[in-house]
Amino acid sequence: MLRFIRNKKGQTAIEYLLVLTVSITIGIIFTKKMKDYLIENPNSVIGKQLNILKNTFDQDPKCKYCRYQLI
Repeated sequence: MLRFIRNKKGQTAIEYLLVLTVSITIGIIFTKKMKDYLIENPNSVIGKQLNILKNTFDQDPKCKYCRYQLI
C-alpha cells in the first residue's frame, strides 16, 4: 500500500480523492445555505408566495380544504 502511495499514480489518485471530497463538502454546505435563504426564510420569494396562499386559503371559506366521503 505504501508503495502505491509513494509513486506518481498513487499521489495523483489521492489528490483526486481530496479534490472530490472538498468539492462535495462545499456543495453540501452551499445547498444547506441556499435552502435556509430561499425556502425557509419568510421574507424570501417562495416564503412570500406561501404567505399569500396561506392568507387566501384561510380567509376565503370556498377555498378551505374539504373532505369527501366515498360510499
